[in-house]
Amino acid sequence: MPRHSRATIRGEGANPSAYSASMGKQQPIAQSIVEGSLLHARRIGSHSLIREHGELMSRLYRGTMKVAVTRNTTTGEVSHRARMEFPPEEAMESLATRVRPLILSSEPIYCHKVLDA
Repeated sequence: MPRHSRATIRGEGANPSAYSASMGKQQPIAQSIVEGSLLHARRIGSHSLIREHGELMSRLYRGTMKVAVTRNTTTGEVSHRARMEFPPEEAMESLATRVRPLILSSEPIYCHKVLDA
């Protein structure tokens, strides 16, 4: 059995698009497409926003927000205030970079290409 480092097996520290670079200009085969998507899925799942802020990301996915309605009993005027919590911009950009190859049709591991493989 070939020896692999723990990082290679878990997908840490690996270049997720390296599998396609090693193939040159050839069309990616089904196995490499699936393997690349699995590596990306592991990298997305290991991102700090998913690991440490899963509830926040779940609320963002669902579009959950808090709405406060205040009514002035003297004037009858009503005001509304909506509030959503967002993660730091830099962390979101980092996560978007990991998700990008799955949602761009020009990428070898675009989600529809993976399903077709």
